[in-house]
Amino acid sequence: MTAPTLLPSTSRSAFRPYGVRPVMAVTLVLAGLLAGCDDGVDPNAGPGDLEVTLESPNGLEGAVLLEFRGGGIQGVTPGTGTLEYEQSGKRTQVMVILENPGTPSFVLSVADTLSPPRVEILEVAAPDNTLRSSLAGYDVRIGR
Repeated sequence: MTAPTLLPSTSRSAFRPYGVRPVMAVTLVLAGLLAGCDDGVDPNAGPGDLEVTLESPNGLEGAVLLEFRGGGIQGVTPGTGTLEYEQSGKRTQVMVILENPGTPSFVLSVADTLSPPRVEILEVAAPDNTLRSSLAGYDVRIGR
C-alpha cells in the first residue's frame, strides 16, 4: 500500500502572497492619503488686512461709530470718508464720517486675519446726520 500523495495547498490562507497583498494595498492607500494631508496650518493665517463694511437696512448712511474688542489690531486705514480711531487696551473705536451719503468702510490691519476682533455698532447717522433710533438690521461685514 502506498502512502497518499500530498498536493500543494491552494487555499489563500496558506498561500502567503494573497494574504499579504490586501494589507499592503491598504497600507499604500493610507500612506497616500496621509501624504496628501497638510499640517493643519492655514496659509492665510498671520498678519494682514481685513476690509470692514457697514451693512445697512436703510441703504446709504452718513456716519458710523464701531467698537472692536480683542487684541491684535495693528492699525486702521481709511476707505470711504473721513476716519478717526482711538485705541485703549484691547478696545478700539472707529468712526467713519461720509461727506456724501454712502456705505462706510475701512481697512483694519490685524495680527491674525483668521481671528478678527469682535465688533459692536455703537451709533449710525443717517445721510442728514441724525442718529438712527434703532440699530436693528445693521451688520458689519469683515472680510479679506
